Amino acid sequence: MTAAVVAAAALMLAWLIPGHANAATADYPSGNASNFATSNGGWTGQAEYGGVCVPAVTCPQLSGNYQSSGGEGGSGDGYIRTDSGSLTVISLLSTSTYTWTSPAFTYNGVGGKEPDDLGFSVGINPGVTELLNLGATVEVSARAVAVSGGGDQTLIDAVSPGTTTGWKTLTGQAGPGALEVGKQYRIELSVAIGGVAAVLPAGSVGFDDVLLKATRDDSGGNGGNGGNGGNGGNGGNGNGAALPPPKVIPPGVAYLYRNKLFVRVQCPRRFKPRCRINFVALTKKRHGKKLTAVRRAGIRHGRAARKVLGVRRPFRAKVRRMAKAKKRVLVRQRIWTTRGPKRSRKHAVRYQRLRVVIRTRK
Repeated sequence: MTAAVVAAAALMLAWLIPGHANAATADYPSGNASNFATSNGGWTGQAEYGGVCVPAVTCPQLSGNYQSSGGEGGSGDGYIRTDSGSLTVISLLSTSTYTWTSPAFTYNGVGGKEPDDLGFSVGINPGVTELLNLGATVEVSARAVAVSGGGDQTLIDAVSPGTTTGWKTLTGQAGPGALEVGKQYRIELSVAIGGVAAVLPAGSVGFDDVLLKATRDDSGGNGGNGGNGGNGGNGGNGNGAALPPPKVIPPGVAYLYRNKLFVRVQCPRRFKPRCRINFVALTKKRHGKKLTAVRRAGIRHGRAARKVLGVRRPFRAKVRRMAKAKKRVLVRQRIWTTRGPKRSRKHAVRYQRLRVVIRTRK
């Protein structure tokens, strides 16, 4: 009798409590462009060489190819691979970079709406143990690039693939509004090899199962609270007839919409060719609490882009009060150039005081 009661209670709870079954998802790209099962899916590759580099003489010569078997799915599952040639002379201060670029796809969020969550994952199989052990630097990175220009979005910042061979998954997270619904994008996967070593052996990095996943909660908002239920018509945000922020964010303003701050992030012209920027909203400059999670962005020098900071749950009411009182929030930006060895890269820290605004109909 007791077991039956417990089972019935569990069934009732499962029916009452909304879960991920109510979440709608959309994947980008699709088919072979994501899993490489039977072809390279239209991906193309290009090598770039920087510093004092003579390919195959003083720096590794890189190439890319499609492998029809040996992917994450095992025998019969394809993948793409970046290969690094060996060197028999001393490698100078230089960097070899090979970038895979996906075919263009139209990003529609989830059903044409901005998602609540936007995650990225890619399978990698590193074969660079000897390179790393000899002092070379090997880094893997991923980003989404807008076809028609504008701010690019870092999906995975430059990271070492590690010395352990075999398939593993790298993951990254972008802000829900990091990509613009209806716009075309391409995904870029890069392998960069640099550093100094007496002799560099050959190496490789495989890529498989490239996935940008958008997720949106379709459970109907606040459920038992009667939809917007007296919270001002915006699902608990108290924003009244709040409108989405403009596509171009003006300087000095942070737009609050659905518990997210939409801000303008800019890469200074002197940070060529592009910036890597970590940014976060704080309560104060020194020892301040983080109102939002830290976000990362990759932006070309001299360009600005609209970026999104999700307000942490404990501070949402505080930020709404700031908007009503027309107060300012402090945003810290840590900026690095992407050129040159990590230790000598140009960097800066900037603070901006942005007036928190809720956009409404006039």
